[in-house]
Amino acid sequence: MKCRVSQERYIVSWNTVVSALVQNELDNEALMLVYEMKKLWVAIDDITITILLSAASNIRDREIGKQTHAYLLRHNIQFEGMESYLIVMYAKSNMIREERAIFQSNFTYDKDQVTWNAMIAGNTQNGLIEQSFVVFKEMLEQNVKPNAVTLASILPSCSQSGSIAIGKQLHCFAIR
Repeated sequence: MKCRVSQERYIVSWNTVVSALVQNELDNEALMLVYEMKKLWVAIDDITITILLSAASNIRDREIGKQTHAYLLRHNIQFEGMESYLIVMYAKSNMIREERAIFQSNFTYDKDQVTWNAMIAGNTQNGLIEQSFVVFKEMLEQNVKPNAVTLASILPSCSQSGSIAIGKQLHCFAIR
């Protein structure tokens, strides 16, 4: 028991340092530290994975993102929020096909607000205006209630499409 607690503290310490590097925009250094973790046989857990996906997203490193995703699949790792992290990473790397495949796949966890918001924001950021509206409509059809993040993600699409009518509808929706 003592050994397991010690190992967990060890992983937490590593993850804390790696996370601090990412939060301070030192993503490449964070990636190197994770590489060191692997060399030293330090276990990679779901926290490490989320940090890796954040770093890959920040620097738009397609290879690190794809390798991290492959690691998840190889080791059958699933955790709540994983789908959203992958969607954001693929969207920021302009890998739309992969982003959409993750969104449409059947993960253990149902699509929640965060997953829908990630998909809407990813489409908007990549100039896929019509697709942003389609996903927003699907979200409503699935009875997932939009929140402020949803509206902030879809509003730029209204501006880019030049649709005052849709902007007004979203405004009415927001004040309800």
